[in-house]
Amino acid sequence: MKRIFSLMIGMMLALMMWFMPGTKLSAQTLEQKTNLPTLYVDVEGKAAVTDKKLWKTATMTLVADGQQTVASMKIRCRGNSTFTASKAKLAYRMKFDEAIALLGEGHATAHNWVLMANAYDKTMLRNALTSNVLASFLGMPFCPGAQFVDLVLNGTYVGTYQITDHPEANDGRLDLGSDLDSKLVDRGYFLEADGWEDHKCFKTQKNQVPVRVHSPKDGEYTTTQISFISAFVNKFEAALMGNDFRDPDKGYRQYVDSISLANLYIGTEMCANPDGFYSMYMYKKAGDEHLYFGPMWDYDIAYGNDYRKGDTSESLMSEVGFGVARTWFARMWGDPWFRQLINNRWKELVAAGIEQHLLGKVDEMAAEIEESQKLNYQKYSINTVIYHECVTHSTYAEYVADLKTFIRKHTAFLTKTFDLRAAEPVNDDGTFKFIDNYYYRIRNVNNNHYVDVNGQSTSSGASVVTWEENTAWLSQQWSIKASDTEGYVQFINRLSGLALNDPTPGTAMTSTQLNVVTADATSDSQLWSVQEVNNSGVYNLVNKKTGFAMNNNAGSSENGNKVISYTSDDRNLTSLNRQWYIQPYEVNTDEIIHGGEDIIEDVNRDGVVDTQDVLMIYDYMQKH
Repeated sequence: MKRIFSLMIGMMLALMMWFMPGTKLSAQTLEQKTNLPTLYVDVEGKAAVTDKKLWKTATMTLVADGQQTVASMKIRCRGNSTFTASKAKLAYRMKFDEAIALLGEGHATAHNWVLMANAYDKTMLRNALTSNVLASFLGMPFCPGAQFVDLVLNGTYVGTYQITDHPEANDGRLDLGSDLDSKLVDRGYFLEADGWEDHKCFKTQKNQVPVRVHSPKDGEYTTTQISFISAFVNKFEAALMGNDFRDPDKGYRQYVDSISLANLYIGTEMCANPDGFYSMYMYKKAGDEHLYFGPMWDYDIAYGNDYRKGDTSESLMSEVGFGVARTWFARMWGDPWFRQLINNRWKELVAAGIEQHLLGKVDEMAAEIEESQKLNYQKYSINTVIYHECVTHSTYAEYVADLKTFIRKHTAFLTKTFDLRAAEPVNDDGTFKFIDNYYYRIRNVNNNHYVDVNGQSTSSGASVVTWEENTAWLSQQWSIKASDTEGYVQFINRLSGLALNDPTPGTAMTSTQLNVVTADATSDSQLWSVQEVNNSGVYNLVNKKTGFAMNNNAGSSENGNKVISYTSDDRNLTSLNRQWYIQPYEVNTDEIIHGGEDIIEDVNRDGVVDTQDVLMIYDYMQKH
């Protein structure tokens, strides 16, 4: 009887220890599948995990080196492109009931962790190589950890995964210098330039960069706090886009932390992440009037792993990457201080051995997961395109070799390019500068609506109006063509190829609605002088033939409001109806596609040739 009682007590104690978070026990029935730790996640009722919003209750058991770590948790899916493109191998968020040091000493003790699938990076190394290895080499204060594991979900092996930190502000992760529950206005803020806009964002006034506030969290911040942080970011952007942007006291420099700015920018260019400015983290510390940049996160399409951008081994992401925030860095390149900052920092990193360090870590991590990747690719195809992969191979070693080749080639390109940029003289003659082969959007300062063609018509003579933003409408996008007449340009509509025109029959007549007509570079009614207003980054557009300014009729905010020609005079400086933001939006590849028809078949992998596919054609034509 005593023996039975003792056994019952022993079983009860064992069960209590089993459910205590972080408890380590001797491994008994759960095997470690490879040299990597094996992570077992068992969902209550063996329920499937297929939803990004619905948390499922689960138990985690981490098996490593003869030890088991057990904890209660919740799990759900995560990701954007990962969630939509990789249905077989999903990524997950884990939220533990109690904070846990999942990556061990020296890392965060936290509730929230991420399981990265790395599904369309066939090396499965790019995220760890960048967010952890490269970020650490750059000296960034928060570098998400990287622990590769074999994942078993509800008893089924699902592949090689990477445990990493959730990007958030808390102890052991991002330090905002303030109480995270503070209701103070001048507290720490964790931000993201978020191209997905799948959460509540505010948009900056000049460039319409969507900015998400991660801390304080949704529902925990006050209206006053949002007003404060949006005003701060807008103040930085206004200084950056203004005519005095190069001035150390009046320009943007006063609002940025130069160290994190240089490190984040160089990190983005080093890995050539086309989404580097589409999703870009930033933060402001409490009582600190500087915008900090980082941490680095999400790099599975970096290092030449996205065919939409073609061969990026000799490209700058500030010129070809996705995301409106890219325009900030394109602007900074016009500042000699920024050029020197980047080139000097880059030379420090090259001297410190950045290329050799990354190449060595690639070899080290590839060897670490060698046994696991073999198991992973027994379950998943190693030569099937899942998202936008540039190439397919039949062996893992070939993908690793591609990654290393890219690092070598791109490092040489950056060394040459940064050095040339630093030595390049600045053209500062006060004239309007625009980027060739680019589409722009023209937004009225008063009503924040965009210059559009009524009814998205492609007919010559169609009227021009203002309309609320619709990013799917090509009629709201315009290319800019330099004229043989110095100081004048044409605006060509992307949808129709027709030119913005002032049809006023005589110079004495005002309030004529503008239209679009067949492009003719010799027609003065299609030529516009772009004149900056008070060094503010906004412009008046004045027609060469009539001398009238483009005007948002009566300041109306109704969709379809007329865009008219109106008297150009001193009120150009004060009337918001006559003032316009001219915003770079997307690479103009439409003129290139017709010359690349013979190679479209090589590019068109998904059955649809979109404007991003054409970038490969453009790259081909540039080289041939």
